[in-house]
Amino acid sequence: MSENRKPLLGFVHKLPDANAPGNSGKTHCPSCLGLFKAPRLLPCLHTVCTTCLEKLEPFSVVDIRGGDSDTSSEGSLFQEPKPRSLQPQVGILCPVCDAQVDLPLGGVKALTIDHLAMNDVMLESLRGEGQGLVCDLCSDREVEKRCQTCKANLCHFCCQAHRRQKKTMYHTVVDLKDLKGYSRVGKPILCPAHPAEELRLFCELCDQPVCRDCVVGEHREHPYDFTSNVIHKHGDSVRELLRGSQPRVEALEEALAQIESMNSGLQERVEAVAGDVRTFSEGYIKAIEEHRDRLLKQLDDIRVQKENSLQLQKAQLEQLLADMRTGVEFTEHLLTSGSDLEILITKGVVVERLRKLNKVEYSARPGVNDKICFSPQEKAGQCRGYEVYGAINTKEVDPAKCVLQGEDLHRAREKQTASFTLLCKDATGESMGRGGDNVQVAVVPKDKKDSPVRTVVQDNKDGSYNVSFTPKEPGVYTVWVCIREQHVQVTGEVGSSKAWGRGLADRDNGKRSQGGVAIEEGVASTPRDGRPFLSATEELRISGNQELTCSWLNPIADYLQLFNPRMDREHLEKQLPELLHSTAVFPCYQMEQELLDLLYHSEGGRVDNIMRERDESPLRKEFHLYLRVLVSFLVAVAPEIAP
Repeated sequence: MSENRKPLLGFVHKLPDANAPGNSGKTHCPSCLGLFKAPRLLPCLHTVCTTCLEKLEPFSVVDIRGGDSDTSSEGSLFQEPKPRSLQPQVGILCPVCDAQVDLPLGGVKALTIDHLAMNDVMLESLRGEGQGLVCDLCSDREVEKRCQTCKANLCHFCCQAHRRQKKTMYHTVVDLKDLKGYSRVGKPILCPAHPAEELRLFCELCDQPVCRDCVVGEHREHPYDFTSNVIHKHGDSVRELLRGSQPRVEALEEALAQIESMNSGLQERVEAVAGDVRTFSEGYIKAIEEHRDRLLKQLDDIRVQKENSLQLQKAQLEQLLADMRTGVEFTEHLLTSGSDLEILITKGVVVERLRKLNKVEYSARPGVNDKICFSPQEKAGQCRGYEVYGAINTKEVDPAKCVLQGEDLHRAREKQTASFTLLCKDATGESMGRGGDNVQVAVVPKDKKDSPVRTVVQDNKDGSYNVSFTPKEPGVYTVWVCIREQHVQVTGEVGSSKAWGRGLADRDNGKRSQGGVAIEEGVASTPRDGRPFLSATEELRISGNQELTCSWLNPIADYLQLFNPRMDREHLEKQLPELLHSTAVFPCYQMEQELLDLLYHSEGGRVDNIMRERDESPLRKEFHLYLRVLVSFLVAVAPEIAP
């Protein structure tokens, strides 16, 4: 192990259990599992054989050591107090609890000897007929006797010698089998500094047991007394600490019991929840599999339906083609090979047949399409009580059929939230009935195209989308709506109360581009239902607090008077400003000022000059178209000015 590095706790070799059957925690080493041999007491109060401790790998630490350190008091009995200094320290880890053990200067052998463990080993050996015990005097033969006076285990030879000596001849010697009922049979504890002397005294200054030679030597002039006299004081202090520790033991045991109970409850709860999860997931899997089968069945039904429709159309077209070929081939053969009389004779039949065939109506396009898609995020209701997602859709949004609604599409107020609605429809004009389409919206000031207004698109999940925005200042804005990379057209009815905008004009190459739809100049394009449309790219005017003025009332009045010469011109000019600012007419009133000024002033201030000329220029056509649309609105809101 490297220097100055403490091993990680929990990453040491796990020792066998000393409390396993056949082992005793008081007599057996937790490391080697054998009877204690020279047991040493560690600061963590675990006891290990000296040889087992010496086998542990030490590591170096740096510690501030002094005479009052814990290790010094538990190490050598005669270590003198030293001034506090930074000294290199060698440590090991307790093989039982991984606690760090700082070794004294004398190493493992300087650790405190556990005499209590030695006594327990002695009792354990006595209960086993003394097996394993050797004589304390010769250390060669097995023990047979024990001197109660000397507290020494003796073999047969040493016991006879013990009785022959004058000094020990009167000692009480008993057989080992007679000691099995004893609770203590320990040997005298001898002084490590004076092995011939027994520790009977206690030095109060050094707080350690000493012998008679110690008090006249190293512990001279130290206060001391017999161990039997000081045991009460020191025993009481230990008992006081014990009384303070016992409640903590009980509290810890109770805490561990609660943890164990909580752990048991946790395991039970986890198993219960795991069962719920498994039940839910198994049910959900069955629901998903059932929903999958249902979707595949629906998809197959759609395939069969479309195939049948295509096969029917194919059969009809093939039959019509066969009839047409028969008629054409017969007629060609008649005209090329028949005589005049033969042609005249069969003409009636041939003409009748060809006329019938030519009147047969058919669709050149397939009656069905291949528009089938899967929408995984679309809600599909419940299956087996579970909410499932994913639907087969045969509808596809058609940008040409989508509709934008809302007056705010054409008119709004500054610093006020405006909104309009996008209705998505398929090619047949039916509502999509679902959301999820990629809708792009932009509201850009006409004069500040690099400063778009922030827009918010809300998917209503039913085929409609709410678009909201808040313009910050008055002006003309361009509204651009796109779905599936195609512009959406704005539809409305002429004469309705809805405000209409005007599509931006791109006059390049003589055409107007409305949201990606090219319209020839002067041609009013309408969808199939006959309603005129304007582009989704619309011009929107944001009104400020100031009143708008009209510098071209005269051209409109002139144009209206062409339709109704009996109209009071003065009354018309007074009524026009209010009409032009009304909700229904205002957007169509927003025509390009440059165009109007150019046409009006170039013709001497008379619109009828423009109308009477046969000049077919795109500029005249556009002006004529705008005036007609505007007048249609004016007539709708003010019938009294109608011709």
